[in-house]
Amino acid sequence: MSVIIPIARENESAYILATLERMDEEIREIRTQGAVLNRIYSATRSLPPEILAEIFLSVCSDANSFKEIGIQHPLIQVISRVCSQWRQVASTAPLLWANAKLKFLDNEWATSAAFQVFQLHYLNSGELPLDVTLDISTCSACNRRLYQGRHMFASKYIPTKYISYTAIFHLILIKHPEKLRSLSLSPTADLPSEWLALIELYSANAVVGYPNLTSFTAHTISPARDTQSLDFLDKRVYHLFSGSAVPNLRNLCIPHVQPNIRLLFTGLTSIRLHYFPIDECIDMLIKCPNLTEFRQDYPISPSNSSHTFVPVTKRTALTNLRILFWGFGFKSWDATLMTHFQFPSLTSFRTEHIIGKRSRLYTDGLQNLSDSEFLVQYWPPFLSSLPKLREISIDIRLARVDPKSSWLLWNALDNSPMLESIELSSNGYFGQQDHDDDILHPLTLQNGVGALSQLKSLRLGYIYTRMLVKGVEEYVDQFLLMLESRVKTSFLATRLRTLQLQVYTNELQTPIWEEWTEEHKGRVFELLNEGLDIQVI
Repeated sequence: MSVIIPIARENESAYILATLERMDEEIREIRTQGAVLNRIYSATRSLPPEILAEIFLSVCSDANSFKEIGIQHPLIQVISRVCSQWRQVASTAPLLWANAKLKFLDNEWATSAAFQVFQLHYLNSGELPLDVTLDISTCSACNRRLYQGRHMFASKYIPTKYISYTAIFHLILIKHPEKLRSLSLSPTADLPSEWLALIELYSANAVVGYPNLTSFTAHTISPARDTQSLDFLDKRVYHLFSGSAVPNLRNLCIPHVQPNIRLLFTGLTSIRLHYFPIDECIDMLIKCPNLTEFRQDYPISPSNSSHTFVPVTKRTALTNLRILFWGFGFKSWDATLMTHFQFPSLTSFRTEHIIGKRSRLYTDGLQNLSDSEFLVQYWPPFLSSLPKLREISIDIRLARVDPKSSWLLWNALDNSPMLESIELSSNGYFGQQDHDDDILHPLTLQNGVGALSQLKSLRLGYIYTRMLVKGVEEYVDQFLLMLESRVKTSFLATRLRTLQLQVYTNELQTPIWEEWTEEHKGRVFELLNEGLDIQVI
């Protein structure tokens, strides 16, 4: 017979109170978590679109999550995998959609899935104009099969799986011309001539023009390194946007000359050219008075090889130009640059001797840059006429003429009171000791006095640095003497702050002074203790 023992009333009350307290604690915890989420939600909703864009871009930084839809741009492509709040944020923040990139499979085709994502940028960017990049991927095995076996596709597959470049350019140039802010074509591969022909056709028929287009970049075919004749390349001239208003076009980047591209140049502020005729480079300086940056890295022969230098009495002042890259080698045209123009605002100047990039068999009428007469006549007055120059990159061969000419060059640089940074570069030159002396001796100060005493930063190109890596004792000793004269000094105004040494990639693994003597290593550590920042790049 079982006996039922009644629970004491006080125990029952205690149990109920404990249960209620536990429930209250759980409720308080839920409310606390809810409050945190509400604060996050409220903060997110109150943030400006720029901050929301940065947060969302971080969320979408995993490239693996969007590879399967055929596009390689880590922006909005993973939106379907995030919560509804972030989807709402993405759809209501136009800034997130202002950068649109579409990667092609070959010259003609992109996947329909990638194009659908590309179209979302036009839909969700609101009134913001777009920065558009169209790229041809590297030719993988899959892409080659697509290109070579296109005839094998049944017609029912192409409209569903792939879309032609003609439809893509129609969307960009015909359907939404006002949405285009910048257009970058094929930055990682040579540009198909079919693209240029289509752009020429479409841009000539744009009714409203391209009012927001500010930048155009096209990576075109580069000529062979040692080829004198370019006859095998496309000789057609493509006139882009010739029939349309492009009032705000400011930046032009055409890394190579082929195919020939022509645009409206008058309003440009930034130009970058590569493999471009030297006479047309001079012509652009004349036609573009608003330029702030002009980069001409590797000019080729002028269309008129019989050019004769003609002096002028009044120079053209490029008052806005601050950055100038110039490949020297065409004597009469270089003299034209130095005597026909004034650069009162130039702060950064880079020189390059293009003959070092050519085969000895193909000089295209290039001069030897180590021409004493030319250096003495043109370089000192030109360098002395740059009052605001702050940084310069010089091909070392400019100073390798004779001692007198070298000192004239250094003295001319010394007349630039604001010059603080210098790079000594050379293309394919393997220096000898006497030539190196022409560089280090002028830069070695005597009690704070000497050439470029105000120098704060010095950079040496890899051809020059290789003698340091090899540990050539005499050269290292002279090099350290130069550094010590600029670092271990009581003249703070003349103290060198930064030394950059360019080396080959396989030399980055060990300190550059690995092969030096213990004495030389000790002197390096003393320089580091004095505050010299040595950067191996």
